[in-house]
Amino acid sequence: MLLPQSEQIQSSSKSKRITIDDVKKRLKEIEQKNMLEQIEIDSFEKKVRAYQRKVENLKTKKTNE
Repeated sequence: MLLPQSEQIQSSSKSKRITIDDVKKRLKEIEQKNMLEQIEIDSFEKKVRAYQRKVENLKTKKTNE
């Protein structure tokens, strides 16, 4: 399903045919959104790994004392 349900309902009620260009445009929008979300996820994962290293360093430091 390429279009959100609300858009499908609108499309069918207007009797407007969905063209290949419409689908391509929507697919491109979804791909761009997914890329931005992946960038955010990667950034978050990087921060998590940094905090995990800090926690491990603190644990190591504490056991050495």
